[in-house]
Amino acid sequence: MQSPNLRTPPDKAIGLDTIVRMEWNTVNGAVEYESQIALDSLFSQKIYDGKTLNNTFHKSTTLDFFKKYWWRIRAKNNDGVSDWSAAWNFTTFIEPPELISPADSLADMTVSVDFNWKKHDKATNYHLQISADESFNSIFFEDSTLTTLQKTVSGFDYYQQYFWRVRVKKNNYPGMWSGARTFKTGLGIPVLQYPKNNDTDIKISLVLKWNELNGAELYQLQMAKDSLFKNLVVDKNDVSSAQYLCPKLDLMAKYYWHIKGTYLKGQSQWSDTWNFTTQSELGVENTLVNEEKVRVYPNPFCSSVKFSYFINDYSAVKLEIYTLAGEHVKILINDIQTQGFHTYEWIPGGLAQGSYYFKLTTNINTTVGELKFIK
Repeated sequence: MQSPNLRTPPDKAIGLDTIVRMEWNTVNGAVEYESQIALDSLFSQKIYDGKTLNNTFHKSTTLDFFKKYWWRIRAKNNDGVSDWSAAWNFTTFIEPPELISPADSLADMTVSVDFNWKKHDKATNYHLQISADESFNSIFFEDSTLTTLQKTVSGFDYYQQYFWRVRVKKNNYPGMWSGARTFKTGLGIPVLQYPKNNDTDIKISLVLKWNELNGAELYQLQMAKDSLFKNLVVDKNDVSSAQYLCPKLDLMAKYYWHIKGTYLKGQSQWSDTWNFTTQSELGVENTLVNEEKVRVYPNPFCSSVKFSYFINDYSAVKLEIYTLAGEHVKILINDIQTQGFHTYEWIPGGLAQGSYYFKLTTNINTTVGELKFIK
């Protein structure tokens, strides 16, 4: 009976798992197969000698890390056994190093991170991988030639989760990857938008604006008349959007302002500090005129109704609907609006027929009126 031909793992394979699946080509007439696994090529130090799991493959017990093993197979039937196959060898991989820092699942990390691991006595170098996904398909950084126990990596994106792992290499022999750890970087640095730095002739009714910051839940805003922010005009830590309606400012005054984002895990750095100077005198556009009463049309209405009104200047605007009994129904507008005429169309859904109050509140006054909904 012919001896089996080995298939996998290939001869002299390196970096194998500590449980190895061995396969061979079947032999005509064979009923079963026997396997030997040993620590030497003469098979004098056998760790397994017996029947295979089935007729096409055999799995080893858990082997030692970074050790060479020899294996061979022979076929067997009722007439006897074949000669042993050729002896092939493989080497298991090196055990993983122990990671030190950063600890697993840290948040609010900077975009420059120090990675540290413990020394491994078999290592000639170390292989560090950092990925944006836990399957390590989106590699952000990789270096397989490290000879130290630390690596500083910079340039991470803000508010982004990353995964990292390390393995040992001894010459050309790769080790087993450590378990992956994860961390998440903190908020980015806010970017101011309006007014531009060093702007002049800025109206004393002003809405500050900046770019929305990914991950920020609130913003802290500081405004002062000195660049060191010792005498604060505004210090708000609960701004919920990327704009802020300032209180009335002084004429011909220089103001400094900066912001930072905050969230549950921490806060960003302060933005750059910008400054602006307000206008020297009131122009026609700053002269207060009476806000017109709210025009509601059609009234009564059956499908939709429009509210038209005039705003003197930048203003917080809130338009609400109430029942005649004072029960709150809906907020239609809750925003900061610019100077000029504004129109809002409301298409109510599921509203009961009847009479209602509307309430329009601006920085100047509050207007209340009645409207009637008919079906």
